[in-house]
Amino acid sequence: MKFSKIRKFAQRHGLLALPGAAFAKLRASAAYASYAAKTGPSPQQLAGQRAKEFRFSPKISIITPVYNTPLSVLEETLKSVLAQTYANWELCLADGSPADWPGRAALEKYSARDPRIKVRFLQTNDGITGNSNAALAMAGGDYIGLLDHDDILRPDALYEVVAALNAGPEADLLYSDEDKLAADGKTRFFPHFKPDWSPDTFRSYNYICHFSVLKKSLLEAAGPFRPGFEGSQDYDLLLRAAEKARCIHHIPKVLYSWRVVPGSTSDDENAKPYACVSGRKALEEHLERTGRKADVLAGCAQGIYRISYSAPAVKTAVFVPAARADDAYLQNLIAGTALPDCEFFVLADENAAPRRIAGKEINVIGRGVLAPLKTRAAAFAFINGGILPRDNDWLCGMLEHALRDGVGAAGGKILNGATRITNCGYLIGPDCLPRPLHKNAPDSRMGYMCRTHIIQNISAAAGCLVTRRGVFENAGGFDPYYQTELREIDYCLRVRAFGKTVVWTPYARFDRADRTDCAIFPETELAHFAARWSESVKSGDPFYNPNLSPEGDFSLATR
Repeated sequence: MKFSKIRKFAQRHGLLALPGAAFAKLRASAAYASYAAKTGPSPQQLAGQRAKEFRFSPKISIITPVYNTPLSVLEETLKSVLAQTYANWELCLADGSPADWPGRAALEKYSARDPRIKVRFLQTNDGITGNSNAALAMAGGDYIGLLDHDDILRPDALYEVVAALNAGPEADLLYSDEDKLAADGKTRFFPHFKPDWSPDTFRSYNYICHFSVLKKSLLEAAGPFRPGFEGSQDYDLLLRAAEKARCIHHIPKVLYSWRVVPGSTSDDENAKPYACVSGRKALEEHLERTGRKADVLAGCAQGIYRISYSAPAVKTAVFVPAARADDAYLQNLIAGTALPDCEFFVLADENAAPRRIAGKEINVIGRGVLAPLKTRAAAFAFINGGILPRDNDWLCGMLEHALRDGVGAAGGKILNGATRITNCGYLIGPDCLPRPLHKNAPDSRMGYMCRTHIIQNISAAAGCLVTRRGVFENAGGFDPYYQTELREIDYCLRVRAFGKTVVWTPYARFDRADRTDCAIFPETELAHFAARWSESVKSGDPFYNPNLSPEGDFSLATR
């Protein structure tokens, strides 16, 4: 760790936590080195890729802006492109370096050796945006790949892109997983195993990052890199492209390494503070273009954002199960719900007379599938027994997402006491067994890629769920077969099945007072759940990653 990072960690977690953190980092690096060696393509596989004849073999133009790049670093990038097992590519380099820069001769040598390498020496340095656009102007391919001057492509990177295009030709924006490459040019570490396309996660930070491939017609429709977004020029471009893309495809393989060099955000998230300003501006303009009324706020770290949406004021009904709805529980729930136009209902087997608690009328309503529709509320919040809000703005924090067009349901963070996480939503793996995300992780930590502290898309939420009346009605309410949190998980999968997303927010927090294990479900309910969903989930959870442990703790999968 750098000293600045050590100091920040110690301030947050205490000096006694440092040895454990350092050991964990070393152990994780060793585990990934072993994992990468096992999962990378073998020499025989690479030879097979070189001999492969695709039905669709598009030319991919890789664009790379260059400025005073250390010669050894630049040559490694060039060699990684030359080593590609897929041959129909061109590398377009726009160099804004001074005329006496020693790399100029190297670029001339490489371009003379291979006509696929095209170099333009610029009279002036126009910055990363201008130099990137100069490289883009040279591109004659069907697809455009974005590559930094110090990134390293895996030899199968372009092959995997073209294989994906042959399997799904509608894809017009593709991205992959990544890792970091140490200054020694050998040590790979800190892999980022990404989710499939997740628009809310992408608005929290640019998780696509460097190497991405766009269909040329999509890039032309979105427009080139724009001045004024330096440091986040890729984020701005990808936001504009995503707005127009037909299909965004994720390749769950590490296809490039992001080199760690001094002065880069790969080495220090605070290295380029202007990049955060540019990123915020890119998000603000994206929200304006797409007609979303929202504010872009600072998130939990540099380069991470919180989108705060303007939710309309609507009547909301809060439902709790009768089994845990004693007067003390309801009084605490009401006290922790700072929303004036809110009514409370107890779900029971039979209707009963209302009662007043803390100045609110508590109605009792039957537990029928569509019983909540008997109310006049425009939104419903379902809270399981034993769960209480930690923040009095929890409902507003979930309504701002649940009321958005395209969103089916919103969930929040469930804590088991003050320090540990019970769940941050649920993973639904190919075995059709729901597993809580980040279970037992310390709430003080950011989690894998800050995933415990950012707004994101997930497969399912439970414990506390907020949904719109119209969505609830179209989904047919809850399945009465379930008596556990499988009820909400099943509901989330059903709303996703008809095109809605599920949003999880860390800005609505709850305590599970009864300390029950939310991951234990009756066998009969699991069988019922599997009968409905096993076919749908056999390809895995789109918001997780097959390289990660199926237990939902974001550790490496065992291979």
